[in-house]
Amino acid sequence: MDILAHGVWAIILIKFIKDQFKIKAKLWQAFFFGIFPDIIAFTFLTIWSFFNFGLIHPEKHGAEMIGTLGPTLSTISEVLYSFSHSLVVIGIIILVIFIVLKKIPIVLLAWPLHILLDIPTHTSAFYPTPFLWPVSEITFSGIQWSNPLFMKINYAMMIFAICFLYRNDLIKCFKNINKK
Repeated sequence: MDILAHGVWAIILIKFIKDQFKIKAKLWQAFFFGIFPDIIAFTFLTIWSFFNFGLIHPEKHGAEMIGTLGPTLSTISEVLYSFSHSLVVIGIIILVIFIVLKKIPIVLLAWPLHILLDIPTHTSAFYPTPFLWPVSEITFSGIQWSNPLFMKINYAMMIFAICFLYRNDLIKCFKNINKK
C-alpha cells in the first residue's frame, strides 16, 4: 500500500480506539508509526534512487532497478524491509516496551496495521511482505497496491471511514452553516 494510505489508515484506527476506549493518543504519532516501516525500509533506497533516477516512481522500484543497486544497497534494503515488515519483530518490540513501561502506547498499533495492510497489497514481484521473518520467509502474493481500481476503492473507503469517525463534528459544522 502507498505510504500516505498507511498513515491515514493508522489515524483511522487510532482515532477509533481513542474514541471507543477514551484513551489519549496523538494522531500525528499514529500517522508516523503507520508509515514508519516504510521509512525504515526505503530511506536509503529512496535517497539513492533520487540521486540516480530522479523522482521516485513505483515502476522504477521493480526488479530492474533493484538489480542496479549493487549487492550492498540491495541487501540492506531487503534486510530492513524484512525487519520492519515482520509481525514477529514488532511483537517483540511491543513486548519489550510493555515490560519496561507496564503499558503499550496505543499509537504503536499503527505499525502492525501497516504490515497487515501490506500482506494482501503486495505481489510477489514487488516487495512481498515477509510478515513472519525471521521465523519464516513465507509471503503472500496479493493485489498490486498501485492498481488504479484498488487505489480508488482504498481512498474512497478512507474518506468514508473519516467521515464516519468525524460524523458528529460534521453534523455540528453543517448545523452552524445552516444557522447563518
